[in-house]
Amino acid sequence: MKNSRSENLPTRRLDIQLQTDNCTITLRIQHELGNTTNVADGQLSPTCEDVVDDGQLSPLREDVVDDGQLSPLREDIVAPWRRFIRGKQMLEVFSMQIINTNGEYRVYLYGEIKVFNPFDDFQHIYNQNRETSESIRTGDIALLTRSAQSMELYDSFTIDVALTYEYSSWILDDEFISKKFMWQLLSDSGGFDKLLFEDVWGLFGGVILNYIVFSDAVEATLEFMLINGDEENPAKLYGGLTARNSKFVDDIAEIVLFRKTSREGIVGRPGQLIPLSRSLVAVPFDSSLIVEANLLDSSNKVIAEGIAEFPAQLSGTAEKNISGKYGEIRVKVTWFI
Repeated sequence: MKNSRSENLPTRRLDIQLQTDNCTITLRIQHELGNTTNVADGQLSPTCEDVVDDGQLSPLREDVVDDGQLSPLREDIVAPWRRFIRGKQMLEVFSMQIINTNGEYRVYLYGEIKVFNPFDDFQHIYNQNRETSESIRTGDIALLTRSAQSMELYDSFTIDVALTYEYSSWILDDEFISKKFMWQLLSDSGGFDKLLFEDVWGLFGGVILNYIVFSDAVEATLEFMLINGDEENPAKLYGGLTARNSKFVDDIAEIVLFRKTSREGIVGRPGQLIPLSRSLVAVPFDSSLIVEANLLDSSNKVIAEGIAEFPAQLSGTAEKNISGKYGEIRVKVTWFI
């Protein structure tokens, strides 16, 4: 039976005209009620053709371009719907690096890191108990665990760090860090779309939190499925899966999604999802999500090696495969705001 759901949905259409003395821009936005599909269509009147010709700027308009970026005026002319369809403000904590463990070579870290908005709503970006504590040394990057949708941040938020570590089963655990710090939009250390870091110290050590507050972002849920593990069923997998966005390529802006040594390898079967330490990331709306895989099996054969790039979207899903000499995985990204 033919699926006629989309044919029966009521549709709303909005026509907007932006007009100057010599130029008229018509913007049409069409929305199917009950569906996530949005269609935006911008048109220029003939009097605007001296400004834009087949997507190229005329010589007279090159003054509005700075370092390859369109000025706000130019964006209104070339893509006026960008003024109406946007993401939202989002916090992204890329990583937490251990900078001191009170002289101990290796400890087992656990505890909570919470983000609070001004209304005391909170979400975890790190949440491990003693039974799932993480073996870690000075200089290591801890595995963050955010899996809930971002909150509305407004103009400030507070990060509460409460971490503990254990030495061994016969020595009492030490309070590693118990501290809060605040981000405010109008403070010297505030602001949108710039890489930030915070040194957080406690009685027995410290960490660095690397983070950013995006002014216009969407979120992506990631899934990784094993397609082929060197023809083995099951296959023991280890290595790393990471994510970053195309606007910030610094190492500190890399997000660890999966990390296992050869001793810690997980059992995977074709068609099954690979378990991740975190599965949700924020991405600037005008950028792409870049996923990198470096997975091997117990025989040190490369199962997946390479990157997959996904342009940010307001909604929908996308899939790409990453292959290695002896296998393949599938990456699925689901977008939302």
